[in-house]
Amino acid sequence: MFDFRQERFDEIYCAEVEFHGPDERQAKPSATVVQPGFQLPSSIWALMVGCYAIFFGGMTALVAGSGYALFMVVISALYAVVFFGTGTLLANLSGPADKSPLDKGQALPTWCGPMSRGSVYGQVLIVPIGIAMFGTAVAVIGALTS
Repeated sequence: MFDFRQERFDEIYCAEVEFHGPDERQAKPSATVVQPGFQLPSSIWALMVGCYAIFFGGMTALVAGSGYALFMVVISALYAVVFFGTGTLLANLSGPADKSPLDKGQALPTWCGPMSRGSVYGQVLIVPIGIAMFGTAVAVIGALTS
């Protein structure tokens, strides 16, 4: 009844849905479209995990004297491990992917236009860097006040 077709035009995906009446025959798609995946280099993911490790290290340093608070930090760190682990497993279900265009020296194609390596890193890592800075600042303040 509904036929979903996805085509690629200039690195941007456009979806088109056509309605077929119940008596019309439906044609099969002519070619399989390969989904590009995240297209982010692995170094971004490593930096993001590192930022969260710095945050949890700062929280651990801050609450090192309290067993209950330390237990909460460990639980939160386990949630982060589950978050990144599940994302990694789901991203790898489709099999091996091509290298990121950023690793090939090209711009990353996005809906808003191509993005340079610096702008991609800035957009993706601004929140994790802020969280890492917060964890470090809290640990320093805790060390100076105790």
